[in-house]
Amino acid sequence: MSALQGLDAGFLFTNVQANPVRENQTEGLTKWHHEEILRKPPQREGAIEFEIEKARALIRDSQRRTHEDIDNLKKSYVFPADNAVDIFLANHRALPPVLLAAASHLEDSFGPETIFNLEVSTDDDDSQTLYAVAVWHDTVQTAVEALERFEENWWLDHMTPSTKDLAFTYELA
Repeated sequence: MSALQGLDAGFLFTNVQANPVRENQTEGLTKWHHEEILRKPPQREGAIEFEIEKARALIRDSQRRTHEDIDNLKKSYVFPADNAVDIFLANHRALPPVLLAAASHLEDSFGPETIFNLEVSTDDDDSQTLYAVAVWHDTVQTAVEALERFEENWWLDHMTPSTKDLAFTYELA
């Protein structure tokens, strides 16, 4: 039997479960010994349940914070009678903090007497946009100026990819 055949024959034995490991190297020769394969011990039962409970706690905390943010938004914005805005904000969790931060800047630009509505608009392709609408009791020109002030002073610096479904506008009353 050749050396190559001997190596192949060694791999045919199914009862061999050891891997050769280099022990040391002296005088240019390497000595090898066999060591059992180290295997990951089986996980304890219940370990996955711990991970699932952690994930559930994170979800509950996130939902609680979203509901708190929506409650705080209702102090600065008027929500429609249906729950379309609530559902939209729950599905776009990056928007409530942005709207909360925008409220004071909207008031600075449009004035403290201005009412701001939140409205969800659905396009033909079923994409949705949330509009923060300033209800304006003056001329179109002053509404445009107020919106431009808001955009220049705050909104353009705070737009991100996560706010692509949010728009600010006005409506003449």
